[in-house]
Formats: sequence, C-alpha cells, structure tokens
Amino acid sequence: MKPQAILFDLFETVFSLEAVRAALRTAGHPDLLELWFARTLRDGFALAASEKHKPFPEVAGNALAGLIGRKDPAVLQSFKELDAHPDAAPAFEAVRRAGVRLGSLSNGSEDGARGLLQRNGLEVDSVLSIDHARRWKPHRDAYLAAIKQLGLAPGEVALIAVHSWDVHGARAAGLRTGWCSRLEKQFNETFDRAEVEGATLLEVVERLCA
Repeated sequence: MKPQAILFDLFETVFSLEAVRAALRTAGHPDLLELWFARTLRDGFALAASEKHKPFPEVAGNALAGLIGRKDPAVLQSFKELDAHPDAAPAFEAVRRAGVRLGSLSNGSEDGARGLLQRNGLEVDSVLSIDHARRWKPHRDAYLAAIKQLGLAPGEVALIAVHSWDVHGARAAGLRTGWCSRLEKQFNETFDRAEVEGATLLEVVERLCA
C-alpha cells in the first residue's frame, strides 16, 4: 500500500554538494568536503544525543573552523547554491503522479530548504526541517515532529534518503523508508534496512508507490 506522504532528505539525497566542494577548492582545501561534512553530521548527532540543539550553519561553521582555523563565509554560503541531482525532478514528478503528498525533511533550516528548492525549480507541499523538533536526524523526535505537522501517523509517511543512518532513524520512529544507493553504493549493515531500495530516487519512489 502506497504511503500518504513521501518526504525527501535534502543534502546529498536531492542536492549535490559539488558546489561546496568547488568553494573549498577555491579556498585552498580541495580534499576537505567529505571530512568536513562528516564532522558536521557527527557534531549534530552528538547534540541530539545529549538533548541539545544548534542550527546547521552554526554547527557546520564550527566544524570548518576546527579543520582550517576559521569560519569561511564564502564556503558556508555555497550550501545555498547547491544543484539538484538529475534523478530528483523525475522522482518528485512520480510522487505527484501517484497522488501522494510530497515534502522534504532536512537537517538544515526551513528557509535554507525553501531557497534550494526554489533555486532548482522543485516544488513540494511541505518544507519540513529539524527547526521544530530542535533535534538533528536521526533522533526520533526529528521525524515525529515533522509528521505531526502533516497530521499523519508515522506508518502513513515514508522517508527517502541516500544515507543508511537516516533510513535507520526513520524506521526506528515508525516511518516507512526508501534508500537510494547512489551515494553509499552498499547499505551499512549496522542499521535496519529500508523497506525498498533502488539505484535512483525514481526507482525508490516507484517501488514505494507500487
């Protein structure tokens, strides 16, 4: 049975971080993207585990300063200039054709998400973020606060992501899940697997809505 709503993670799932890589290269740090983004996520997860919260720009800026000795405004600004992956628009269109509500759920801010979606000509019914829960994904409150805004039960909502940890967190909160292998290639067996998997976002949507 298809879900009543599908939420997409944004960073790396819908939007490529290559613009951030380019900004780091210009700043003289061509090989820093993966380490910096991993540290940003680590620090956000640590805050959530300790029941604390700080917004994405602050956490990312502090993680960058820890690596290069300063917060580089130009590099941080690049998070507002991301391009969508080629499979994003077809996946969004497939959700619309299926008659399912379409939304996003990001560890970034709602304003940041709206800006990226508008920049790329992508429309959703609901732009959700961790702003309301004040807990980073994969803390269960991040997912439950989002679906509360939708007025739906956890089992009526699916999350699609390219991160095994995000899928795991959503499943633990009772959501349905879809994992796209585009980033990680192989699902991390540490975590509970997704309900459906696919090589592209479109394949995942089609399997969720079958």
